[in-house]
Amino acid sequence: MNTLPLPLRSASVFGWLPALCLTGVAVLGFAVTAPAAEPGEWIFQGSEHDSPTAAGVLFLRSQGEKVSGEWRAGGTLGRGVPVTGTAQPEGKFILRFADPDGKETTGIAQLLPAEDDPTGERRPQLITDLGTDREYHFRAVPVAADAPPLPRYDVAFRQGREGISELQVSYPQFDTAGPDGAHWQTINARLAEFVERERGAFLAAVKPLPADLAAVDPPSFGVQFAIRSRHRDTLSIEFTVTSYTGGPHGRASHPGFNYHFPTSRFLAIENLFAPESEWRAALAARLNAGLFEEGATEKGQTPVSAGAVARLQWTLDLQEHVVFHLAAEELGPGMPEATVRIRLADLRQAGLVRAGGVLDAAR
Repeated sequence: MNTLPLPLRSASVFGWLPALCLTGVAVLGFAVTAPAAEPGEWIFQGSEHDSPTAAGVLFLRSQGEKVSGEWRAGGTLGRGVPVTGTAQPEGKFILRFADPDGKETTGIAQLLPAEDDPTGERRPQLITDLGTDREYHFRAVPVAADAPPLPRYDVAFRQGREGISELQVSYPQFDTAGPDGAHWQTINARLAEFVERERGAFLAAVKPLPADLAAVDPPSFGVQFAIRSRHRDTLSIEFTVTSYTGGPHGRASHPGFNYHFPTSRFLAIENLFAPESEWRAALAARLNAGLFEEGATEKGQTPVSAGAVARLQWTLDLQEHVVFHLAAEELGPGMPEATVRIRLADLRQAGLVRAGGVLDAAR
């Protein structure tokens, strides 16, 4: 599977997008270098502009002037919609897809420039109204050029009220056909179990609120996800879990799940580092320096201790970084949540990385 080329080169889509929306045409966009590009496969995951949950996943394949693929809307497990199309001049495409009732919609597609996402990565993006009056934003799923193809996946999605609480949850469930099916079954089970456990813990913690407060600002719980990278041997998925049970502020955390295919297990942070090294103290020092550089702390503040690093959440990106997600409660009173990216090259140079281990394989 190929990653999408960067930097992207195209005219801006924003000039023609409003006109297309007014005509009721579905606008689908994705990035390739030219209509006659080499065969490639791409995956875009997206969400409604004002909603944190995933709208679904768009799988596309180009070969010459032909484009084909599948659209899987969130919550419609196993009900993918075929997509076909043709390449046009100047990086534009005509795409056709049918809804579950068989009604066909035709859309114009064009690549969009990459923009920074919250982790600092630059990934191709697209905007589409999916044939509705709502706008959806999508980003390409980051898959390394030498990685095996990422299987297609559904977005398990549900929303609604449970008791006095509002819940909105999404998480991936990967297709399990093929020689690596056992791995994907393990991943599916772990992710589903995690979401259910978090949901149960939230509902157990909810206490009745005064009727007037519950009507205006009810308890709420949300889960969304992002596939942060697919390397040759690893898959990194970041969740964003939000909850509000009353009071002035809610809570947010970013659990990371990092699966290692050669060993068939989810990795702990200590699996990355040489056991004989002083990696805990060295990592804490780098995280504290990173927090200061990001403006999250004042000079001399060291909220991350060597004893705390093993509890931190992390993922791997495609740009040779370990990305750490630090929740506000881990940094101390009055501190905002923060993300710190540490270059793998710096960790290797300091002799902290386990020889022949996971971080070497991520190159």
